[in-house]
Amino acid sequence: MHPQAEVRHDRRVGGLIQEVWPTGGALYGTITVYEEGKRHASVAHGFMGGACTISNEESVEAEGEGTRMRKSLRFWGIVPEETERMFREGAASMLERALKQYCEEGKRYEPNA
Repeated sequence: MHPQAEVRHDRRVGGLIQEVWPTGGALYGTITVYEEGKRHASVAHGFMGGACTISNEESVEAEGEGTRMRKSLRFWGIVPEETERMFREGAASMLERALKQYCEEGKRYEPNA
């Protein structure tokens, strides 16, 4: 990530997930499903120099006294093993950080933060 980057996440279908910095930016994906607090999906085309398309979906639902979180991340095209590992570990790290902040500090995850 660029040192001066700001990650922006529109909260609507058709919105963008992108990184913006003073001299440019990077498009991460387009939002295909957005249900506030319940479900989110996005797709990225031409990722990694045009060799891969990515579809990502996440949802949460009440289950008993807890919550079930589901995540699906699919790649089509040429995907080096190190790239798959980077996405898997990065997603787990982001979720872990958000849950820890919520449980320990009561801080709700904000996609534009």
